Amino acid sequence: MKILFLCVVILSSASLTIANDNPLWTSRYSGITTGIDEVRGMVIDNTGNTYITGRSQGSGLNNNYDIATIKYNQNGDSVWVKRFNGGGMGLPVDEPHDIAVDNLGNVYVAGFSIGQDMTSDFITIKYNSIGDTVWVRRLTGDIGINQIAYSLDVDGIGNVYVTGTGGGNYLTVSYNSNGDFLWSKTYNGIGNDFDAAYKLKIKNGFLYVTGISRSVFGSSISADYLTIKYTLLGDSVWIKRYNGTDNNYDEPEDMFIDNSGNVYITGFSRNTSSAESADYLTIKYSSAGDSLWVRRYNGSVSGLDEAKSIAVDNSGNVYVTGRSVSSNGYDYATIKYSSSGVEEWVQRFNGLTFNSYDEANDLALDRFGNVYVTGTSQGTTMIADFVTIRYSPQGTMQWLNRYNSPANREDAAYFIAVDSLGFVYVSGNSVGSNLVADFLTMKIDKSTNIEPFNSSIPDNLSLNQNYPNPFNPETK
Repeated sequence: MKILFLCVVILSSASLTIANDNPLWTSRYSGITTGIDEVRGMVIDNTGNTYITGRSQGSGLNNNYDIATIKYNQNGDSVWVKRFNGGGMGLPVDEPHDIAVDNLGNVYVAGFSIGQDMTSDFITIKYNSIGDTVWVRRLTGDIGINQIAYSLDVDGIGNVYVTGTGGGNYLTVSYNSNGDFLWSKTYNGIGNDFDAAYKLKIKNGFLYVTGISRSVFGSSISADYLTIKYTLLGDSVWIKRYNGTDNNYDEPEDMFIDNSGNVYITGFSRNTSSAESADYLTIKYSSAGDSLWVRRYNGSVSGLDEAKSIAVDNSGNVYVTGRSVSSNGYDYATIKYSSSGVEEWVQRFNGLTFNSYDEANDLALDRFGNVYVTGTSQGTTMIADFVTIRYSPQGTMQWLNRYNSPANREDAAYFIAVDSLGFVYVSGNSVGSNLVADFLTMKIDKSTNIEPFNSSIPDNLSLNQNYPNPFNPETK
């Protein structure tokens, strides 16, 4: 029997506690100019260090961006900051999309760099634990061909695997620990059109990539989930394509691999040809590539529901989160599925103003199965804040942390991680006193000094224009 627990979060003092502006530390990076700085990735290591990468405006032209990578210690102090400027002519833009750290503390960043011919190249950088550049690898395509890296991972012996798009096809590349080229693989889909891999994961000696693949040449509304399993030598084990409703647009946003090699992918799938009508779409494949189940989530009203992040606990329960349209705006919508795909609960968070823009962007689990969700949420003044929520494994909201930066401007969290002690790390973009975005990273106490919060339903509700997602880091 299907068990469903649906809770639209109407806050009450009896059921919710809230913490405001109480992280253990916050660290802001404003770059080397008064320009824009936007986070593109975060990772933590086993000793409490936090690593951030993003794009940061440099000196010179307004569109001059460098790759800025930062290491913070467990107290939030900056250990080192490294900037990479690829020296491109005309349009000097360098931008990261992912970051990883290995067991020795080496840091890896992947993204793109505009080259001398004004097209983008794969760029992969390795730093050692003290921030020295070990190597930089630029992968250049044919003249006029753009290549953009979106995701990377590192295996147990330091080999690096990077994926993205090159010439409109999946492009996956491997380097050894010294930066020597090992192999590359491309995938051109059945539509002979645009294909781009957005996520890469390594698990149990295999490599997994997923992204979009257009199935009809020349059609911008016909794209599918496309997932490939490789050996670490680059041999293809299986390829799986998911085409949703009526051959419409389907795009994955995140992927998780469990210890048994099952593959979980979530994102969105249009249920009509309209770009503003889509459902969460979550798939589970076996290690052999068999489709075990597919689940769609269509929210409380017809419109755009877009899953952003997925995680799986040790019992095989699956958690997804993202944004879901409501009658007055967008809500966080977090779902728990059992290992067999049964929807066990749905939690929606409708902010503090009950007609606001609320978007969850990332999700993490702790070792007890508690669920942590972060994103951006409008406050009582309609200014967006970082909002991080912890749910129990049963879906009960345990605490909510809202952070409004001192400048009282727009703040949007995009990345979350939980360490083995239960401390929570959140990073995103925050508009500072100079009125442009900075990197903003914080550490939240696992016990969180929460205070009773009472918010009754207001007497009058008004319809406001949907709030645009502030400085969304997605560039695909």
